[in-house]
Parts: sequence; structure tokens; C-alpha cells
Amino acid sequence: MQNPVAMSHTFDAGDDLFAPRMKRLLLQAIAVKRRRQTLAASTLQQYGSLFRGSLWKILNLKPQSPKRQQSLRHYLTIEKHLLLFLDNETVPPTNHSSEQALHWSVVFCKVTPGFCSDWGAEQGKRI
Repeated sequence: MQNPVAMSHTFDAGDDLFAPRMKRLLLQAIAVKRRRQTLAASTLQQYGSLFRGSLWKILNLKPQSPKRQQSLRHYLTIEKHLLLFLDNETVPPTNHSSEQALHWSVVFCKVTPGFCSDWGAEQGKRI
């Protein structure tokens, strides 16, 4: 599953129908996630219902352009995972830790022959 906020490629792809609405919804849900410890269980359920209702309103929009239709298909494919981080407190709303874990591997590839050589491929396996 792709992380909700990691879908910046969709937000930056010129999609002005879904992208702004999805971004706003996800940012609001992340803000609630950060306050999770201070909120009552019933309040979290209310927020979850509100966000899921908003999500369905967004997913029921009827795009005209192929790019927007592609965005809609993508969102429909991952719909059940988009707000998973609200229900399961072990699921992070962003993929920052994953990106940080890969950072040095990417730097390594840029400043050395990287994985183009047998040596680089062997070093990559060790990471």
C-alpha cells in the first residue's frame, strides 16, 4: 500500500479536481492522528466517520479528463487504506521513516559507481 501523503505525484500532476480535496482531507486526518492521545474514543470515531464521508464525496466526483479519471481509479483502488492510520495507531500517516532509511543508499549510488558494478551490487545487498 502506498502511503496517503506520499501520493505527491498525484498532487503535482495537474489534477485540480481530486488533488486539492484529497490533500486537504488527508492533512486534516493527520492533524487528528497527532492529537489521538488527547481525544476520547467516541471523538475519534466521529472524526473517522466524518473523514470517510468526505472521502466518498470526493470519490463520487465525475472527472472528464483522462488524467483525472486515472486519479479516480487510483484512489478507488487504495480507498480502504487511505485512512487506515486513523484506526490503527501503529500505522504512520506518512512514509518519512521509510524515506530516511533509504536516504544513505541513494546517496551511496550517487557518489559511487553505485549498483552499476558487481562491487556496488554486492554492497547494496548488505544494506
